[in-house]
Amino acid sequence: MHGGIMPQEIVVPVLMVKQLRGEKAGQRTKRKVEVISTKSTLKMVNNIQKFDLMQTEAVSELVMPVTLSIAIYDGDLKVSSEETLTFDSSTDSVADRVKQVRLSLSGTDFDRKKDYFLVLKDKDLNIEMQRYKVTIDLAFTDDFF
Repeated sequence: MHGGIMPQEIVVPVLMVKQLRGEKAGQRTKRKVEVISTKSTLKMVNNIQKFDLMQTEAVSELVMPVTLSIAIYDGDLKVSSEETLTFDSSTDSVADRVKQVRLSLSGTDFDRKKDYFLVLKDKDLNIEMQRYKVTIDLAFTDDFF
């Protein structure tokens, strides 16, 4: 014997779906965090130089960490060491989202009037994320590096 009608036997669920468009859709899309240089002008006066890079916002549900390969280029030619940094800070403190990268130049023949570039590449996708002009003005070259 049956004890009566159960709700799942007579109720039909109705789903309301609302598609986000434009700016609202962009706000709900996952993306990797952006990284910028803390200085607008970059200059190397030694064979080894530190650069400060800042994660622009905290990592969250919609903002994912990014791993960057960082090096100095003369056109397509790499003229420094290449370092890898992961930007994954979830803090709101700007000071805690700054990281230093230390690059050493390879070679000694640099023209102070030529444009060199600090290039930040997404290591996973091998896509250039940022590019900053760097002036290389070595006062003297040292064979010990």
